[in-house]
Amino acid sequence: GFNIQRNSEDNPFDRQERIEWWSQESLKSSRVLVIGAGAIGNETLKNLALLGIGNILVCDMDTISVSNLSRTVLFRKEDAGKKKAETAALRTMDMSLEPTCSVDYFEGDIVWELGTGVFRYFDVVIGCLDNVETRFALNRGCRLVSKPWIDAGISELSGNIKVFGANEGACYQCFASDDELKAIRMRYACDDFKKRMFSEQKMPTVQISSAIVSALQVQEAIKIILGKKALTGKKIY
Repeated sequence: GFNIQRNSEDNPFDRQERIEWWSQESLKSSRVLVIGAGAIGNETLKNLALLGIGNILVCDMDTISVSNLSRTVLFRKEDAGKKKAETAALRTMDMSLEPTCSVDYFEGDIVWELGTGVFRYFDVVIGCLDNVETRFALNRGCRLVSKPWIDAGISELSGNIKVFGANEGACYQCFASDDELKAIRMRYACDDFKKRMFSEQKMPTVQISSAIVSALQVQEAIKIILGKKALTGKKIY
């Protein structure tokens, strides 16, 4: 064998380590929680793997459908019907350029089945979600244990991210619109038909949008991990 030399063509992280304030060791030891393994989540996990993040947990409760494939870089045609979280974790691990990288997964309902202690373990949480209810739960969990998190949303060719500090500044509920608050109430309406229709909403979008917002999400996460000033309390549209 041979030793990979720092700042050489044999080092996969050579170019990013040339950034003056960069610390690859900090990324190697960092812990990142990714909530959602859909379009944005796939892009985000890919970015984290290529950057050399050392510890990743991906959470999702859904299965892969053929309609997901045009927006999910980690999934293949033969993955239809498999669990998103497990499949995304395996592909992220395979893609990672950090030899000691650990990628785990959680399959379940984030709102009711993911304990607050899980949030406490991580340095930063990245929300790659498509519904308001889970965003509210993620916001509560992060605020309870003073952890920063980054939200993203996409629609058609548009997208936005919002950066929330550990325990300072506005939280997600501060940003919530009347439509989002209405959506929460609709989710728990007594009419089962309404609940089913709400859960089956499909967002019109393309992979371009998820790639762009994921890049911005991960950029802000890297700033937080490396102690640089992130866009906390800001919405980037």
